[in-house]
This record gives sequence, C-alpha cells and structure tokens, in this order.
Amino acid sequence: MLGRQEKVPEFKEIARRLVRAADESSGDHQATVAYVSRAAHDQLAAILDSRKNSKRPRLLKKDLTDTSMCSHEHATPVELVLRTITLSENQAVPIFDMLKALSCRVLIAGFEKKRIDNKLKWTVPATLQWSESISFGVRTLKPDLLPLIRYYDIDPAISLSLLPVQVDRKATVDQFRSLMTAKTPTELTLILKKCQRTATTAFGLSDQIYRSASTRIKQTKGLML
Repeated sequence: MLGRQEKVPEFKEIARRLVRAADESSGDHQATVAYVSRAAHDQLAAILDSRKNSKRPRLLKKDLTDTSMCSHEHATPVELVLRTITLSENQAVPIFDMLKALSCRVLIAGFEKKRIDNKLKWTVPATLQWSESISFGVRTLKPDLLPLIRYYDIDPAISLSLLPVQVDRKATVDQFRSLMTAKTPTELTLILKKCQRTATTAFGLSDQIYRSASTRIKQTKGLML
C-alpha cells in the first residue's frame, strides 16, 4: 500500500482519484488548466472573434469540451504522480507538497493530441543533451518542469508554445524556455542554477519515471509565441 508499492487494485484506484481531485477543480476543469497551447489559444480566440457581434460574445463550455477542437490533458500523467506519492522514502513528505509540485493540466488543440497519443509515454529522459559535449541530468530539476520536458520529448513545438494560464506558472514556463533555448554554455549554467529543486520539492521520484536514453535539445532561432 502507500509507501510499500504493493499491488492492491482498490488502493490504486483510490490514489488515482486523489490525484485527479487534487489536479482538477470541481466542475470546470477545462477552464482552470495551468497552460494552453498557442494553437488551442488561437482556435478559441477565432471562435470568440466570430461572436463579437452576437448577444453572447463569449466562449461557452461546449467550446472547451469539443474534442475535435481542444483536448484537456494531464501533462503530468496520473501514473507518474501515483508512483511518486507511494514511494517509501516519501512517507514523511506532506502529500500536498508532492501534488502541488507535480500536478499540471493543459489545454491543447485536437490535432496536437494526436501527436501526443502517437508517442504516448509517461516517462521523461534521464538527461538532456545541449551539445555534443554538454548534457545535464533531469533528476535535480524542479518537478514542475517535468511535464514541460515530457512534452518537449514528444514534440518540442507544442512545449515551447505553451502559454501560462495560472499566474504562478509564468516563472516556470519562462525558466523552461530559457533552459531549452540557451545559446551559450554560460547562459545554460546560469539558468540551470535557477531550475534546481528547493526544500519543498526535494522529495524522491521513482527511477521508473526516467528513461536511460538522452534527448537532444534542438537549437531554435526563436520562441514559438
């Protein structure tokens, strides 16, 4: 059970519900995501613009639940969070700290969901390779960067286009973009220092989360904003 990694189906389902409840608002989870992709944002903006002369010039809940238009995703898969909160070494760690650090939901465009589903995986690379001779580990980075790194591993274009919806996510996405677009070793070193874990996020993460393979950071000419 909790902390012993025992395979108890009933407990696992209860834990899954806890994770989902902590990561979603009651009743309107599509509108309370951490990030929205630029593609999804532009699609919703176009809908809103088309209604500017109507009696109801606003987005409707059905716009957010239309899966052909948008998709609501747990960028940090429930399985990843579940494996973290059930680690024996985390028994003394407040579960709130772990859920707050790891929980992350995004709103992406329907066509972007297909890209993610085609490469569906809940793991992240153990290392990121900045150049032929420079790489850095992911294990020491802040946990709230993991979902962004996971998306980068699947499709860099999606991850670099994410826009923060919640105010406290702006610093995270800014750090992530700086990390992925650093131009010099010095710049990379400076941003890495800012991305290290803090006292409240120094809890254990399952080794099963990380893949031994390294992902190469693609050098981009500019951010996809």
